[in-house]
Amino acid sequence: MKKIYSLLFALIFGVGASFAQSVDESVQFCDKDGNVITNGTVLYRDHVVDDGFGGVQIHTGLYIKNTSNEKKAVHLLENISEMPHGTFQTCILGVCMPAPGAVPDFESAKGELAPDQKDDIQTEWFPEYEKYTSKPWTATIQIQYLKGTTTKNKYGVDVTTYEVIGNGPKVSVVFNYPNPSGIEGVKDNTTGVEVIGRYTTDGKQLSEPVKGLNILKLSNGKTVKEIVK
Repeated sequence: MKKIYSLLFALIFGVGASFAQSVDESVQFCDKDGNVITNGTVLYRDHVVDDGFGGVQIHTGLYIKNTSNEKKAVHLLENISEMPHGTFQTCILGVCMPAPGAVPDFESAKGELAPDQKDDIQTEWFPEYEKYTSKPWTATIQIQYLKGTTTKNKYGVDVTTYEVIGNGPKVSVVFNYPNPSGIEGVKDNTTGVEVIGRYTTDGKQLSEPVKGLNILKLSNGKTVKEIVK
């Protein structure tokens, strides 16, 4: 009898563990062209761009897509506990939420994807300006499926609450904000030297100075950086 109970326990535990680890791939991560980014993928991101407000940001380039033939309610569960500084943001269907800090369980806004719908989740790290990282850090992002229940509150207004009913794919994003190699600060010993090119941090040529970090090419062959306030 003891062996039978042990066998039943093993079977039940095995089924439960299998269920807990199962991944529903109805909604997938993808890039802007719709190419699927498979469960477990590790992405490396160190491309710094101007955020338009005098700071910088690093994009993940991630989208999510509902590959099923029915609507799917989802949110993203993100572990950003390694974030060294700055802020982190993610969006669902245009509703963007900043994380409250370096937390292990940041939940995005909730949204319902129609069949075949693709959404730019605009997940970005905004590091503190010129506070370069000494080593990369990793964020994990997982799709979770939700079930909504709508009830009326005491004022007769519909209120929807959600519960997690399943796990979708998970990816890891390794962020790095390195000190740009080979780029010097503007110094006072540039008398007689002309600026022959001005660029943004992502290489776009500028016709005039813009607020934030500008990269200058000089007539003496050097490349320097200039902060415009």
